[in-house]
Amino acid sequence: MWELGEAGVPTPEADARLLMAYALAPEPTPSLPRVAASTMDLFMAGPEPAPACFEGWVRRRSKREPLQHITGSAHFAGIDLICEPGGFIPRPETELLLDWALGESRPLLSRRGEVRVVDVCTGPGTLALAVGCALGGSDATAETPIRIDGIELSEAAVSVARRNEEQLRRRELLASHVTVAFQRADALTPDGLVAIGGADLVLCNPPYVPVNAEVSTEVRADPPEAVFSGGDGMDFIQAWVPQLAAMIRPGVSVAIEHDDATGAQVTEVLEQHGFANVIQHHDMAGRDRFVTARAGSAAKSPQ
Repeated sequence: MWELGEAGVPTPEADARLLMAYALAPEPTPSLPRVAASTMDLFMAGPEPAPACFEGWVRRRSKREPLQHITGSAHFAGIDLICEPGGFIPRPETELLLDWALGESRPLLSRRGEVRVVDVCTGPGTLALAVGCALGGSDATAETPIRIDGIELSEAAVSVARRNEEQLRRRELLASHVTVAFQRADALTPDGLVAIGGADLVLCNPPYVPVNAEVSTEVRADPPEAVFSGGDGMDFIQAWVPQLAAMIRPGVSVAIEHDDATGAQVTEVLEQHGFANVIQHHDMAGRDRFVTARAGSAAKSPQ
């Protein structure tokens, strides 16, 4: 633990416990993520020698390699995802956007017909798969078909997302009436926008960090195109929102995660393009985290 603290790891005690929990976990079968041992298992193993991999993992973490890359796994909203370089590491703060999305989605399940959710800049499928697992996990929704489309530019990230969809199905965490499809496409082109036309809910966790921002070594381990977006972090959002407005149906809700310094700008660009009920949401520390809105009459349906 002291080694991690000396290396500047922000949370050395928590990281040491997590590394040990993953080290104590059974080796996963091929194509499945490692699932950390429980707190009770960690406590009961206290007197035992550390697993052989633990010391090497600590050395790697002391070099600021992300913990999720070391273990090959990331826990997000109750599910375990394959995590490796090339796919954006899931962050716990995005669970706040997920909670909002589930609150918006569940009332739709009582209607007839398919419910469609589009996750733009899906990365390794984090939001798309978390929504799919949560919405499909209730017997009350068993008759409601759910389709989730994940749009992502990176071929490497799409590959990880598809493997995550496969492993969640193997573990029976995705119900049979939930369809998840990942498409490699630029979200600023017609190919990347077409799914939005039929969506009931649109989610987006885009690149939003200013290129000159001071970020941690761990953040720099993510693909830069998934993190940075121009001088103020707004390049993608400013280019995408007008195209979103041209495709989305009136009344459909949208959520966009953003940098904690650009909440007012995201709000403004949504209002400028006809969105109503624009609301700023905050994280547990009170920082601006994501904005939600509803497509108004000024937003156009596809012709």
